[in-house]
Amino acid sequence: MEESGTAVTQAHNLSDYQAVGVRCREALLELIGVAQDAAMWTETPPQRANFRAWTEIICNDLLPGNTNKERRGALKSAHESAWTFSNWLTHAKPATWIDAEMAHSLIQHAIGMATSWILRELRGVPEACPNCGSPHLQPEHGENTDAPGILWERPRCADCGWAGRPVPILDFEDGQPIITREGEETDECSIMTVPLRTILKPGNPTIEPLQNTEPGPLEHVVYFAYGSNMSTAGCANACRAASHSASLPCRVMCSVFISVAWTNPGSATHLPLATRIV
Repeated sequence: MEESGTAVTQAHNLSDYQAVGVRCREALLELIGVAQDAAMWTETPPQRANFRAWTEIICNDLLPGNTNKERRGALKSAHESAWTFSNWLTHAKPATWIDAEMAHSLIQHAIGMATSWILRELRGVPEACPNCGSPHLQPEHGENTDAPGILWERPRCADCGWAGRPVPILDFEDGQPIITREGEETDECSIMTVPLRTILKPGNPTIEPLQNTEPGPLEHVVYFAYGSNMSTAGCANACRAASHSASLPCRVMCSVFISVAWTNPGSATHLPLATRIV
């Protein structure tokens, strides 16, 4: 999934957009492949790459019964949408960069939901504490002296202290840390100098930082409007200038303009009167 995200940022033409669809499709196949290796879902498994069949089996096993009908339907529809759109993008002639980004967003949503439910199932995490019914369950990690070098995890209730069955989640000898960090630790804060003025797409020029961004005093500006419609653009500008100067919310100043305009229909002087506070 990370590779498909990188491919989106580097996509510039039709073949690149279609390649994103291929990577998204591979990510979904990788999901059901990992799920098959992690647990036994059925005694009569379909072909390993049969995405729709495995999605049906896994979702039905994770969320059985009528009480989970809506949850099961949401999980299935998310995967069906991601799979269908990714396959379409792989061969779509009118594909655009927006389509590539959409495909990546769809698989992120689907894989994220599936991963959460699969992990809960594999680690034996109930929906609520079986002892007191509390939903406040937290993961608890520890090691077993009889089996050193292995990290175990079990759910524990924060209210009554109930603890579930521990399961091994990491082998310290050849495994990786649960959380990996990069870079150096620092207490310094960073402030972005480039304003987020637009969404950059691949190939767009880089937005340069603004120069001399220190705020200064507002200029004295008087706006005129003619007619009973309050000249919408002029009213908006005058309202903005007045509200900044008077430290009042813009909606308060707008109510001032509107009230004056209604009491003096057709007046050409209600905006200059209001902007005298600038």
